[in-house]
Amino acid sequence: MILIENAWTGFIIVIALATVHVKLGVIALLSAMIGTLVGYLGGADKSAVHQGLFGFNAVLTGLGLSVFLTANLATILGAAALGTLCTAAFMHLFKRTNIPVLTFPYTVVTWLFLLASYHLNALRLDPGLIPQDLAHWHMNTAGEIDLASGLLNGIDQVYFQTGFLSGILILLGIFWASWRLGLLAVMGTAIAWPTAYLMGAEITNLNLGIFGYNAVLTMMAVSSVFHTRERPALLVGLLAAVSTVPVTAGLNTWFQAYGMPTLTLPFVIVTWIFLGARQVLPKL
Repeated sequence: MILIENAWTGFIIVIALATVHVKLGVIALLSAMIGTLVGYLGGADKSAVHQGLFGFNAVLTGLGLSVFLTANLATILGAAALGTLCTAAFMHLFKRTNIPVLTFPYTVVTWLFLLASYHLNALRLDPGLIPQDLAHWHMNTAGEIDLASGLLNGIDQVYFQTGFLSGILILLGIFWASWRLGLLAVMGTAIAWPTAYLMGAEITNLNLGIFGYNAVLTMMAVSSVFHTRERPALLVGLLAAVSTVPVTAGLNTWFQAYGMPTLTLPFVIVTWIFLGARQVLPKL
């Protein structure tokens, strides 16, 4: 799964998705199998295939289209396969940069299929994804704060979910793989929530964890997964996680004009910035 190489973690997350809807668990599992199969049949490095590098973007693509589109299973799984091909293509383009492709292939493929729904009747876009007229759009800051839900949903939203059981299971899966990654995930959502609140974010988005999940992924990536020192770079990771809040808000504004979700693009952009800067500033 994302940033974690542990089969049991993947299994726990599939169970978490299935608790919300069995269909999501099945699609996650099938998408992972398709991504892995494409990697094997395509002749990819076996260690990379075993690490799941050709599966996680396929899983996210399958889940994303299941959430935001009404389409048949063949289309969703075909898109998942395309997500794997896109992953391989970006890995080739980025191989000289020492920068990981992260979830960028999934975001690209998902956006293309969502936008294709305007011209292909076989794809029906979720009615909640409506292009917004920014000239007449106003923030709605009303609502009652639900801190517990907001913090847990910040982790849950990594896989498009909101809910106590699925959130707990996903967090358990992360801790199963590494207590360090688990703590970093908690720190990511814990720093993003007050940052977004103090910057005046909408209460509804805070409760849904909209500003949390990109911070969670960024915190894990910058502080541990792509950090070569023995100790995690907590301060740098926290700064990166905080940075995802205004980046998420900015991208939300940009994409809401098209009725598109930002997905994990804030995580990708901020992580690329910090990992790229680390190549010039090695003490970060």
